[in-house]
Amino acid sequence: MTTEKHEVLLKPITKKVDDVYGVLHKSGRRAVSVEGMDAAIRQKIRDSFQ
Repeated sequence: MTTEKHEVLLKPITKKVDDVYGVLHKSGRRAVSVEGMDAAIRQKIRDSFQ
């Protein structure tokens, strides 16, 4: 979510680890580096302002 000032607003999610364990796993999908995740986040933010 972004504000009128174009700030990114993060809201914490309070769940137990057991509730979300394995949710993002998809068989056959390669692991993504932290750098790759950061790049994807930056791109998503850029795209939201266009």
